[in-house]
Amino acid sequence: MVSSASHLLLIKGRAADTTGAVDDVRLTLLGTSHAWPIPEPGCGCDQCSASRDDAKKRRTRSGLFIQTPAGNALLDAGPDVWQQFEREGIAPQVERVVISHHHDDHVLGLRDLCYAWRERPGPLPVHCGPVTERRIRATFGGLLREGRELITFVPWHAGAVVDLGPVRIEGFETHHRDDEPTTAFLIHVERAGGAARIAYATDMGTALPSPRERLEDLDLFIGDGTYLGAPGFGHPGTDRCVEIARTLRAQAVAITHVGHWRADPDTVRQALPVGVAICRDGDDVLALLP
Repeated sequence: MVSSASHLLLIKGRAADTTGAVDDVRLTLLGTSHAWPIPEPGCGCDQCSASRDDAKKRRTRSGLFIQTPAGNALLDAGPDVWQQFEREGIAPQVERVVISHHHDDHVLGLRDLCYAWRERPGPLPVHCGPVTERRIRATFGGLLREGRELITFVPWHAGAVVDLGPVRIEGFETHHRDDEPTTAFLIHVERAGGAARIAYATDMGTALPSPRERLEDLDLFIGDGTYLGAPGFGHPGTDRCVEIARTLRAQAVAITHVGHWRADPDTVRQALPVGVAICRDGDDVLALLP
């Protein structure tokens, strides 16, 4: 069963063991909201009211920061990225960004990242698909001025891989929207406590992700919670998200990309199947493993 009280931020690891696995690996959920932060301005629903009363229930746009001795990567760069690094006390020395798709809540933090680390030795590698690249070029032309390019593009697609030593990130397709395939992340982690396979899919459709055979028997599936219960607007709803995770035989399931549910997440958690957690900003992903 997954513990819902898994808020162990930035756990300091240990040295490598004799197998080469490394425990000094951190996977921090910088943000767990959908396209807008929670609370929403002017809203007095149970969810927004609870988040005003309890800072742990506030949510910023999606992002996952991976730190390893071999380097780091940010998965998606939403518009809240500056405050997320400040909140977690992490220096924003991002060595590469991998973008799942071109929507605002996944790309609009790129400018802040480039200017936050002015001593960067070269352009920031941004792994993305062709539609996302066009969107970034149209939005952030100032980052691409000839002679002072602050970002450089690296192709990203289902099956592409980013290797960070003890962590390997692989793309897979979630069928979120037709205008560009949304490429979620299969994260392989080698650590002294044992290897783990984690799927991280903030935006999904209702179809099974592909390739299915690469996603079966996961240790942890972190999936799309934009809509509570039923699907809507290219998202599966929490019921279908959990069903997909169970079909893939994931040992543990967690919900992220939490939408404006209008219900206190503590109440929602009681209604979810046993073993399904609701992620919070700042959660340590490794603490969510079974």
